Amino acid sequence: MMKMANKPKFRSQCAGRKQIKDRWRKPKGINSKQKVNKRGKGPRVKIGYASGTHAPLPVRIFRPEDVAKAKGAAKVLIAAGVGGRKREAIMKKAKEMGVKIANAKE
Repeated sequence: MMKMANKPKFRSQCAGRKQIKDRWRKPKGINSKQKVNKRGKGPRVKIGYASGTHAPLPVRIFRPEDVAKAKGAAKVLIAAGVGGRKREAIMKKAKEMGVKIANAKE
């Protein structure tokens, strides 16, 4: 299965102080180093760090026995290194079980 990158821990620029809670607040000061993306001042929240909105990851299949494990998956992909004979066996088994394969060559 493919692994997703870890999301960084977003902290306010003043989170080390006693009065400020350890949660994200947008930096707004005119001399703020974090606002101008200075290196080492902590990551900023950006649109690329969406959490929970990703579609389920596709399940890669290497053998015909793996089709049974991928019964409830949204997408099933046959791995690139699988040969023709085994690919046919996987597609036959998937057709029997009603599993759709995204990269089937039919």
